[in-house]
Amino acid sequence: MVEALAPGDRVITAGGIHGVLTEVAPETVRIEVAPQVVLTLARPAIARLVEADAPTEPDPTSGAAGTHAEDHVTIDPDAPDHEDRA
Repeated sequence: MVEALAPGDRVITAGGIHGVLTEVAPETVRIEVAPQVVLTLARPAIARLVEADAPTEPDPTSGAAGTHAEDHVTIDPDAPDHEDRA
């Protein structure tokens, strides 16, 4: 699949980034993820092609639809704060 990539293909990366290929080189691809926002990635980072007629709405189970993952942070009360670092 990675061998058949072409500019204009809609893709999803292994990290879950959706975009459109703008350039395909032997080792890298350039993917537009927003208007005029283009990332350069290693070619194997492309996980799959998106069907031309596939919906562009986020998957409601992916967490992208307004839900947020919990990030549990433990604060050490004995750790220095920003003012203590000089």
